[in-house]
Amino acid sequence: MSELTDSEKESLGLDFGLRIDAITGPVAERAGLRAGDIILSLDNRDLDSLEGFAVLAAQLPADRPLPLLVERDGQQSFFTLRLEG
Repeated sequence: MSELTDSEKESLGLDFGLRIDAITGPVAERAGLRAGDIILSLDNRDLDSLEGFAVLAAQLPADRPLPLLVERDGQQSFFTLRLEG
């Protein structure tokens, strides 16, 4: 995962977001995520830095589905992320 540059944000018309560089685990694969997707929010909290994502991820409950707002090909959609098996 990587942070968007200022020029990428401007060209995409976004104020924040994190790009998925590669799908490396079953959690993201099960959720239907793809390389190139832009994650805008997780559990209804905006994502603007890798550090912020790491802090949030450490606090997330593993026992309930989490909403994930993703932009793909100019369209925003919600996905459901389930952390446990």
